[in-house]
Amino acid sequence: MFAEERKEKIKKLIITQGRVEVKELADQLKSSIHTIRRDLSALEEEGVLSRTHGGAVLTNKVRMPVLKPEARYTEGTEHQHAIARKAASVINAGSTIYIGGSSTERVMLQYLPELANVTVVTNSLEIAVGLRGKEGYVSYLTGGQISTSGNFTDSLALDFLSSLNIDLAFIVGSGLTAKDGLTTSDPNIALFQRKVLESADRSICLANHYKVGTKKFSQIAKLTALGHIITDSLSSENELEQIRNQGVSIEIA
Repeated sequence: MFAEERKEKIKKLIITQGRVEVKELADQLKSSIHTIRRDLSALEEEGVLSRTHGGAVLTNKVRMPVLKPEARYTEGTEHQHAIARKAASVINAGSTIYIGGSSTERVMLQYLPELANVTVVTNSLEIAVGLRGKEGYVSYLTGGQISTSGNFTDSLALDFLSSLNIDLAFIVGSGLTAKDGLTTSDPNIALFQRKVLESADRSICLANHYKVGTKKFSQIAKLTALGHIITDSLSSENELEQIRNQGVSIEIA
């Protein structure tokens, strides 16, 4: 594989994922670790990423694109499954919950427990279709103007959400840091997510390791607005410790 072709593949991966690991890239692209490190250094000079210990993260200058459903929803990584399984285990019978349209939340549908009288509110067509016909679950779709991602985040969706009382909301962003809280690349999505938090009695933030320690353009919420965080074992322990020091509980899936 030519160097430019390899760098382009790395660029696409980090734009869609937010973070990459040297060893994983070497295995995936069938290149040496030395070669991957050299590619990451070149991309860092271009302003695409910032090098970290063992990998790299997307710089705040580059906004992550809105992915179409066919690109967003895959089988899920090992860590997404771990987070999704842990998140689904806290759902109680008779509760009203919010599930958004992230890829981790899509994976969570596989682990929803067999319960009675669970009401699910979602702004995602993909989630609504996945819940259709599931025994014990009643689902509501916010409606509004559908976006490229298959989610609703416009004023109509906000109005619908404002009329609801939610027991538990699962919240996902694009970045999570002790300093900046939960962030995303799109201010409209940030506004919608804030409304979800306002409508919910309790919230749980689902954060894959490549989002921990990364900040994006628009803040969804400060750490104090997040009730609990579920992440995976590869998250930066230094960042997690700073988050814990602000009184936020963290669970490793």
